[in-house]
Amino acid sequence: GPGPERALAAGRQLVQEGAEFLLCAGAASGLDPDLGIGDLLLSRDVILAHQGSPMPIPRPAPPICPALTPEAETQLDQELTAGLAEKGFTVHSRSLLTAPPPLFGMQERQHWHETTGAAAVDTESAGAALAALEAGIPFLAVRALGDSIQQPVSMEVLKACSGGGGWTLVKTMLRNPGLFMRLWRMGREYSRALDALAKARPLVLETCFRILTQKQESRDEASNSCAHPEDATLPAADANDAPATAAHADKGDKTEPDPSDPCSIPPKTPLQ
Repeated sequence: GPGPERALAAGRQLVQEGAEFLLCAGAASGLDPDLGIGDLLLSRDVILAHQGSPMPIPRPAPPICPALTPEAETQLDQELTAGLAEKGFTVHSRSLLTAPPPLFGMQERQHWHETTGAAAVDTESAGAALAALEAGIPFLAVRALGDSIQQPVSMEVLKACSGGGGWTLVKTMLRNPGLFMRLWRMGREYSRALDALAKARPLVLETCFRILTQKQESRDEASNSCAHPEDATLPAADANDAPATAAHADKGDKTEPDPSDPCSIPPKTPLQ
């Protein structure tokens, strides 16, 4: 449901169920004139409008979030942007504002855009970002624009829709026939946003899963190579080197570990 509090609760529940990545997707409203209806916004930088002031949500980052290194994050952004662009989407990687009460007025939107630099506004992503920060797991918001700052949602239509719906809405439109066209336009534009999300979803999910899995496998291989150094192939020792090696051993000579090689550093015991 709408609101950062509900998104935070939902994110925490997913973490409890074993989620290792939080993806928050949905529609958003434009703050930047450069963004048009149906455009996609990819964002990890989320700002919460809290009591009239901007509150940036920090990113989970190594060592807190080892699952997504800066290199993997860059790779994910590049592959998502390139893949979505190939499919005909207009993609932006910008910051996102979450405002608990939605921002519909043009002056409000201009104010928050100038204050924060955010490209769009929604009502949930900051909550999901906070849940990811608490758990130390990766987060990504994928938003499709359902209206732009040049074509904002009509306040008259919203008031009519919030008046009880059904016959109340019909009576309101009969008294003001112009509302019907505004309502139809709002529905059409929102449908464009939902269609964009539906078409982008398979590529977004596949790319996120593939990159995170690759990084996990790389870490597992590194851990295994350090845990089982005897599996490594060593060059055959020269018989002439044996006496020298023994002599060094008798003198108690030990090779210092190489700090640049994690496998050469002996693991700590529980008492260390």
